[in-house]
Amino acid sequence: MLLKKKESPIEPLKNLIQSIPAKLGVFAGFMYASGAVADRFALQSIQPELYNFMLLSFMGVSFSTYLLAKDKNKFKNLKEGFSDSKFAYLIVGAATAVAYYSLVKALSLAEASTVVPILQAQVLFVVGGGYIFYEEKGIYRKIIGSILLIAGVVFIVAPNLIPI
Repeated sequence: MLLKKKESPIEPLKNLIQSIPAKLGVFAGFMYASGAVADRFALQSIQPELYNFMLLSFMGVSFSTYLLAKDKNKFKNLKEGFSDSKFAYLIVGAATAVAYYSLVKALSLAEASTVVPILQAQVLFVVGGGYIFYEEKGIYRKIIGSILLIAGVVFIVAPNLIPI
């Protein structure tokens, strides 16, 4: 996404400034990091189960309100889509709830600066899923990049394992 013409080593930085998906990705990363720190703070006084319920409920109500305010037809389409494939929506909803619960439980037990980098292991699963379900190209380069990212995580969360 950030390397298009391979003209210079600073090309990815130039493209970051111009690319809306890249800007949104950086913004989401910042918001996610901010949220993890805030979650860690909140979990000092709230049980993870209750916090997860409150968090997902707030997200559901907020997004539903947004859809209703923006365009009522979008909400109708969502309802129609749900009635067409209830099982898929229920599976995705359950997986999301379990994922968020796992995250908030981890944040309640360990430092955010330890928990969040470990989440980067998800990149390997995303690369695999992209290849399996969407036949995305460049799989070997992406796997090597994912392994390097996970190696970086090991440097962050388990510095004693690497004698440097």
